[in-house]
Amino acid sequence: MQVSAELPVALANMADVEAITAELRAIVASIPFPIWPGRAKHAKHIGVIPLINALFRMQLKAHGWSTTHVTNCGRRPDGFKQFGSIRVALEVQMANTARAAADLGKFCKLHTAGAVDLGFAILMDYQTAKLCASGVATFEGIKKLVQDGAHSAPTYVLGISQQLTPHVDVSDMGVLPQEIKHGANPRVCDRMAANILSGKGRVISPAQGHLF
Repeated sequence: MQVSAELPVALANMADVEAITAELRAIVASIPFPIWPGRAKHAKHIGVIPLINALFRMQLKAHGWSTTHVTNCGRRPDGFKQFGSIRVALEVQMANTARAAADLGKFCKLHTAGAVDLGFAILMDYQTAKLCASGVATFEGIKKLVQDGAHSAPTYVLGISQQLTPHVDVSDMGVLPQEIKHGANPRVCDRMAANILSGKGRVISPAQGHLF
């Protein structure tokens, strides 16, 4: 996928912030857009959110992020890593707006507890989210919450898009739709994500606009 928009933050050590952003951009770029035409009730909903989450989880681990780190206040972000002097808590939010707002609250609690220095949120932009499901949190929505001062922790937000990104059709990987609905079977999602990253699945160019 690709970064389509961002809401940056200014910290004392901007060199470390730039290093964080560069690495997360590389991770985003390494992830294709998994699709399953006809899987959902609505024909336009072709994106597969549980697989996007699994792909992020695998690529974060591959880049040295901890996905199991429990902070000193008992909270576990989707990803945790230290860059120089900056401890980063990352949330990849593909659920609804309420969950995205809860992530902002988590960043505040982690920052107040002295557990992290920066919160980093990754969300789909509106055009991509509407290909996945209704009511999905978006970059545009979380940006408004941050700019309206809904929280006080330093937070950097990236919006990601499926445009100009290879789409991988996963409908013929031998899995039933209900096996991955809402991430029901993480092992199945992880196996499919590993297959996608190893080059399996029918790759469809986004130039073939019949998909969207």
